[in-house]
Amino acid sequence: MNNLKNLIVGLLVTVVLLAGAWYIFVRETEEKPRPLVPTFNFSQEGNLVKDNPGMKEGEWYLVYDEPGAPGKSVLLKLVDFSTCSFRGVGKECDEDELEKGMRVNLQGIREGDVLTVTHLTVL
Repeated sequence: MNNLKNLIVGLLVTVVLLAGAWYIFVRETEEKPRPLVPTFNFSQEGNLVKDNPGMKEGEWYLVYDEPGAPGKSVLLKLVDFSTCSFRGVGKECDEDELEKGMRVNLQGIREGDVLTVTHLTVL
């Protein structure tokens, strides 16, 4: 009788330990939520330019107009959360697909003269 009692207690302890280990493992391996893309503070339609006089060589810029202030520009910074839409298909931005003069709508986070692109849509 005593052996049966020890066996039952041993089985219960084993089941509890296995359940606890499984719970910890599942919690640690479940997919973590992706970090949120920051909201944008800049949205503008314009044209892409690169290697224009007065601009950093090899860098993409958006040239756009605002009422009373034509010909404004902002340096573009593409990062891992930047997405681009070409002909309605959105995907990770690839600078090799960008073309000088391309008409786009850009959304992003502007800090000074640099725009971190969250989304670029080719018009």
